[in-house]
Amino acid sequence: MKKQNSRIFSGFIGITCAVAAFIFFSIAAGGLVEFSKDVGLALWLKEVLLYSFSNKFAYKLVASLVIGFGAYFATNMILYSKAMKAKKASRATRVIFTQNDPTVGKTA
Repeated sequence: MKKQNSRIFSGFIGITCAVAAFIFFSIAAGGLVEFSKDVGLALWLKEVLLYSFSNKFAYKLVASLVIGFGAYFATNMILYSKAMKAKKASRATRVIFTQNDPTVGKTA
């Protein structure tokens, strides 16, 4: 994988993890407060979604960004180690000539 492609892939994984973490934190925070369903389903759903999104927004944003950067870093390191392993495996091995090998002729 080329360097630019690995950065894009790592960034995609990091952003996906950050968004998923923010959604998870929002669901977890939304379960702490109970809204009355007497106002109607649409209004109740709007209140629940608005509260779960806006409740402790800064804390959830920072936590999800940390998780996203961690996923980006981990993915980058995994791709780097795979590239180094492939590079090391593709190197030509050093040829060692033995002294008593009859198939090898002496030069000069």
